[in-house]
Amino acid sequence: MKNIDDLFFPNNGKLVINKKEQTASACIVDAEIDPIECSFNNDGCITLHTKELTYITLSVENLDKMLELIYKSNQYYNKTYNNK
Repeated sequence: MKNIDDLFFPNNGKLVINKKEQTASACIVDAEIDPIECSFNNDGCITLHTKELTYITLSVENLDKMLELIYKSNQYYNKTYNNK
């Protein structure tokens, strides 16, 4: 059964690869069901784009998902740039 986050935001927590621009991004839905756009820049970090939000409330699950996405984006960038 899907949770409400996934119903409103079907790409919640999924790494999105733009092969043309060679970028990785994701949307994370915080504990108050606010979407947070995230980007990964091949530096082992996550950038949270929160300009439209007053504050964010992150759960342990949000933080775990962010760590998982950092690892997945690092794998993508390592594969992309080590094969060139």
